[in-house]
Amino acid sequence: MLIHNNIYSSGLVRFLNENLGYYTDGVTINVTNDGGKNWKVDYYNNAKNSDILTWTFLKTGQGYALTRDQRIIKRN
Repeated sequence: MLIHNNIYSSGLVRFLNENLGYYTDGVTINVTNDGGKNWKVDYYNNAKNSDILTWTFLKTGQGYALTRDQRIIKRN
């Protein structure tokens, strides 16, 4: 179940299990460990033209995001 808590509704959301989830608005990656009740900033990137376009997660929990300027961001 996704719980909305002061996070903008437009963006990419991905839950890896019932508690662990990630949200990005294109600039900031936020993480929750309690099913979306609380969120904290996991990654922030304010470089011009480097907003996050898409991402994917492996079964191990590692995540990879592709930015507009063709960089890959890896999150554990």
